[in-house]
Amino acid sequence: MAPLSLLLLFLTLQSANSQIPATKTFTFTNAGDLVYNVAEYAASYREVRAAGYTFSTFPFTLCFYNSTPGKYILAVRGGVRRDKEPNRWVWEANRRRPVGEKATLTLRRDGNLVLAEADGAVAWQTNTAAAGVDGIKLLGNGNLILHSQNGIPIWQSFDHPIDTLLAGMSLKLRSTRLISRKSATDAADGKYSLILEDNGVIVYLNNSGDLIRYADFSGYSGTAATFTTVKLNTTSSDLIFKYEGPPPGTSVGGIRRLKTLNYDAKYSFLRLSADGSVDAFTYTSGGWIQSFAYFGDYHDRKCALPASCGEFGLCENGTCVSCPSRKGLLPWTPNCSPPQLPNCGGAAGIRYYRIDRAEHFLTLQMSAERLKLRECREKCSRDCNCKGFVYQRAEMLCLTVPVLATLIRDSPEYSVYVKYSK
Repeated sequence: MAPLSLLLLFLTLQSANSQIPATKTFTFTNAGDLVYNVAEYAASYREVRAAGYTFSTFPFTLCFYNSTPGKYILAVRGGVRRDKEPNRWVWEANRRRPVGEKATLTLRRDGNLVLAEADGAVAWQTNTAAAGVDGIKLLGNGNLILHSQNGIPIWQSFDHPIDTLLAGMSLKLRSTRLISRKSATDAADGKYSLILEDNGVIVYLNNSGDLIRYADFSGYSGTAATFTTVKLNTTSSDLIFKYEGPPPGTSVGGIRRLKTLNYDAKYSFLRLSADGSVDAFTYTSGGWIQSFAYFGDYHDRKCALPASCGEFGLCENGTCVSCPSRKGLLPWTPNCSPPQLPNCGGAAGIRYYRIDRAEHFLTLQMSAERLKLRECREKCSRDCNCKGFVYQRAEMLCLTVPVLATLIRDSPEYSVYVKYSK
């Protein structure tokens, strides 16, 4: 047989071997009655079903959900219908590109899992064509996998987190990250992100393209950080970040304990929410309950969450108590907002009003300079991105800030100066 004929035969056999048997393929159409069970985002949903496959393994189920009519997200639901607490969406495939009615989810013969609109336009896919996929399975830990004939995962949802880490999911160094959603009803990317960097897991606020660090699980680092649980005994568990990296003897690796719980935490997840909060939830007999809050458990100042008081406000003991203004401290409402500043045009006309016994959520995250009060004021006035500054008179510490958001009434030695235009 000629060499060319042998090559063609080899390619034909290879292509045939990489295909899934027709009996293992499926297409699910997103249509029919919706379930209006209690689920987060006030969502209704349809459970994915296909002959030969089970997409429900307690307490997880693969679904199409929507919180906005006609915009569906393929997701893993955590929880069952009888739960008293809302079911949770613990992984999402196409959050950034929702699909409509009659969209299809198809496991093709080439092994690619494809989510497409009714007209065939591809919205999301696993890119696993000819990769040796032999089937699909939803595991008991919430991990959706495409696997080989031997059951080895070829693609898995655990490698593609969105805003949630189920127990066992990892962040890779400067690679995978969590990005919050915009709001409970808007699944577009929000302004908060959680990233593994050289000095640990860091949480950022995106302020018009500038990343502002406001929270962290630092102290350890590595090439990966896995959120997981450790069962201590029959009645207690730890929620932890496990850092993995080079061999022992280096400065990386280690375990950062988040909280010890007095109950089994087998089913748990960590969530970066739309407001920037970082919380863990654990599944119990009644459903998901909050088991950890960064601002409260890990960081004892609840008011340090930037969005505690929305755009602007003064927070004390976890409560928004007033709206700072040039006329003094007014009653706080959700409409409280910082002064509107004109386009940058120099320091002329710039003024400040002072809030005593207050500091900023960035006080513990950014380094202050030693400056006289006049110098600190002048520095902020010259900087178009400066919205105000925090000043500590005893040590002449100056911290200029690019965003105001929530101010903290917790520190008698600090004052916040809010910038405004005359």
